[in-house]
Amino acid sequence: MGIAKDFSFRAVSELSAAAHFYKNVQGLRILMYHAVGTTLPFDLKNILSIQPELFRRQMEELKAGGAFSPVQLEEPRQNCTNLEITVTFDDGYLDVLTQAAPILEGLSLPFTVFVTPRFAEEGNPLYLNKTQLLELSKVNGCTIGAHGMTHCRLGNCAQDKLDAELKDSKKWIEDVISKEVTAIAYPYGSACGETAAQAKSAGYRLGVCSKTGINRGGDNPFMLKRTEIRSEERR
Repeated sequence: MGIAKDFSFRAVSELSAAAHFYKNVQGLRILMYHAVGTTLPFDLKNILSIQPELFRRQMEELKAGGAFSPVQLEEPRQNCTNLEITVTFDDGYLDVLTQAAPILEGLSLPFTVFVTPRFAEEGNPLYLNKTQLLELSKVNGCTIGAHGMTHCRLGNCAQDKLDAELKDSKKWIEDVISKEVTAIAYPYGSACGETAAQAKSAGYRLGVCSKTGINRGGDNPFMLKRTEIRSEERR
């Protein structure tokens, strides 16, 4: 299996040994994480939570650079001269604040956290509440994005439901952190042309899905591809 195809199951720390694969690669690869050190009750195969020690090693490798460079999430640039990598988290787990953020801030690595307000409102201790979300938003290098209001499949929503999911989540987060929310991650990667168009209309400037690949200048900024990083072992 080729390295690009197998990337989602490789530790980022392995990439330095394979740097020659990326010597002439240009574009933006968006890494997608979920939990760091938390066992998720619905994740029966334990593939969505990475151990803090492994996460630290991966981030240290990103910081070291080499064939790639860490950047903040943004629309891919036409004049990108190397492989840029950015770190994102879905769902808004508390461990992003307690485990991941100290590592990322300590290494001066930018990152984006996509939050679902419904999870924050339900009082489940796995997820960030309003106070914790505000605290996270103040961490150096952290950007907060939206992940739908209720974590439903946006690509399957009727137009009025889609409009509410996009706008309500954006406003809810902005009211909590007092900062503009400009990016959205589509839950389950569920999105289509209408989803992207509605996201733009709702005031977002980019959107990320779950298709794997490298983004390049000229790609649709509302359908950016990501690479899911799972636990250390295949199960």
